[in-house]
Amino acid sequence: MSQTSAKLAIHVDGGTTIGLGHATRGIGLAEACKSLGFKVMFLIDPASGLKDFLSNRRQQVQVCEATPLGVLQAAQSIGASALVIDSYRFDEAALRLLQNQGLLIICFDDQANRALPVDVVINGSPAAPSLTYDVGPDTHLLLDVAYQVVRPEFWPHVPRDYDTLVRSLFVSIGGSDLLGIFDPLIKFLDHHATSLLANVTIDFVLGHFGTAGDRPLAANLRIQHSPKDMRSLMVKADLAISAGGQTLYELARCGTPTIAFCVGADQIPNLTALEQRGCIVNIGWASQPNWLDKLHQVLQQLLVNPNQRAVLGKASSNLIDGKGATRIAKAIQSLI
Repeated sequence: MSQTSAKLAIHVDGGTTIGLGHATRGIGLAEACKSLGFKVMFLIDPASGLKDFLSNRRQQVQVCEATPLGVLQAAQSIGASALVIDSYRFDEAALRLLQNQGLLIICFDDQANRALPVDVVINGSPAAPSLTYDVGPDTHLLLDVAYQVVRPEFWPHVPRDYDTLVRSLFVSIGGSDLLGIFDPLIKFLDHHATSLLANVTIDFVLGHFGTAGDRPLAANLRIQHSPKDMRSLMVKADLAISAGGQTLYELARCGTPTIAFCVGADQIPNLTALEQRGCIVNIGWASQPNWLDKLHQVLQQLLVNPNQRAVLGKASSNLIDGKGATRIAKAIQSLI
């Protein structure tokens, strides 16, 4: 497809109560659009805490008021032809204010729980086809795993061998600690680091908004704060424990067998669908009193069962092909 000279504005939400999922898939889409010649600008609320995160990942950022009018004016000021919204704060009324302003309006939506008066709706979850979207007759629906967005480093296929032994464990609770589970989980891992996990290197990835404090930990338990190279940690891992957000799809792209848990209602459809497809073991809400008991039980099971890990990993690696962002970028290009 030919190159374009169009400009694309992307508004993503984030913060300590929201996390980084919107921003990371925004990066994936931005890079795919740039490969087609788009000029891309992220429009962010200064209170979101995303400016450094995006700038450090080579994204152009403009701060604006995170209201429909503020985002619209910022998009118009850069001469954007299209505006991507990835924020639950933009309800039906907010989206209607963006209509008929000369911009193609594109919206990421994982829940289908609001009317979406927009031109394009994107949901790359395997649960997406089962959802009923309240949209107009001319709205384009880009649904299912063919449109799942991952960052560029996850686009290539990862050949995997599933070893008999688990030597490396990847752990993530997301971009922020939405449920306050860092302390109990790090204590759980530290407790088992010299017994159940004595021969395992544990990389606990703490997100951009997370804080760990200063605490002594077992020698084989390391906290990695907002690492630049997440892919290497995921590829190295023989097993992962992860919240059910965007990180889960990056782990799937790496073919890493994963124990998943829920930290937000918007993750429930994704976790259910991924479990049904045999891609994860879902232990449910991390807010349940017995969730660490469930984690312990499943961890014990998977540590000694290489066949089950291989089944999970292969199902995950077959789930998405890494081309979702490019498909979306080409769809946007064809509609402008």
